[in-house]
Amino acid sequence: MGSFCAFCGKPIIEGANFCVACGKPVAVSPAPNQNTSTLFTEPAPPINNNVYSQPPQQIINNSVPVVQNAQYAQNQMVPQQYTNPVYQAPNNANLYANNQPAPYVPNEITLVGLVFNYFFGGFSGRCRLLELWLTAFMLLFLQTLFIGIPCGAAFYYFRDNPQIMQYMPYAAYAINIVLTLINFLPSIMMTTRRLHDLDFSGWWQLFFYVPVFGWLFMLYVIFCPGDKGHNRYG
Repeated sequence: MGSFCAFCGKPIIEGANFCVACGKPVAVSPAPNQNTSTLFTEPAPPINNNVYSQPPQQIINNSVPVVQNAQYAQNQMVPQQYTNPVYQAPNNANLYANNQPAPYVPNEITLVGLVFNYFFGGFSGRCRLLELWLTAFMLLFLQTLFIGIPCGAAFYYFRDNPQIMQYMPYAAYAINIVLTLINFLPSIMMTTRRLHDLDFSGWWQLFFYVPVFGWLFMLYVIFCPGDKGHNRYG
């Protein structure tokens, strides 16, 4: 095989030091169609352009439910500080974070509050044992001050007058009836709230009229403290 010029590719005369065609110094190179190496004899594999146009595959862990996979994907897209909403306990929540009952804090007890709650407290809410006893002593004091003392003074002053003394029993009955009518509805309301404090319905006060068992239940309501934590009535 003859030699060819490395610059223009023309055949070079054997023994010549310059190319006749271009005048460049002779640099011998193999013929263009001659394969000098077998490293690149195999054709390169074709490039699959569709691989780069496909969306990335979603990695799904089959060992956990689909809901957790969706939650995991959402947490990866949204910053972590925005994925945990602030939990607000409802106003009537009965439990702390350690599953301990929240203590029930009653309203402050005052003389005006006792009178108002007794007559206008209604059938909702709770009545603590201390409020029950303080209300009872308050009513006893008021009845003694405005009824007992005047009636005792009248009896002492008119004890020698038989015409007036014969009407004293009727006056006592009338005062008793008036006091019963005044205290009828407030006593039912306070008893209902007292039963609520023990987590009982207000209809349980009808059980007071049952002989023996009703009386024992009444003693339980009068002397037993209520629930320390919240219940269904407050």
